[in-house]
Amino acid sequence: MPVVQQPLTLYRRPGVLHRVISLGLIGVISVIVGAVVAIFTAFIAITGVIRLTDLLG
Repeated sequence: MPVVQQPLTLYRRPGVLHRVISLGLIGVISVIVGAVVAIFTAFIAITGVIRLTDLLG
C-alpha cells in the first residue's frame, strides 16, 4: 500500500487576545475550585467540632 505524503500547515502561536482570555478563564476556574474546596473543608471541620462536642456532653 503506497504512502501518500500531504503538506502540513505550520504551527501558529495563538494570538495575544486568545492567550489573555485563556489566562482569565484559568483564573476564574481556579477561584471556583478554591471556593468549593474551602466549603468542603469548612463543612468537614464544622462536622468534626459538632461531633467532638457531642462526645463531651
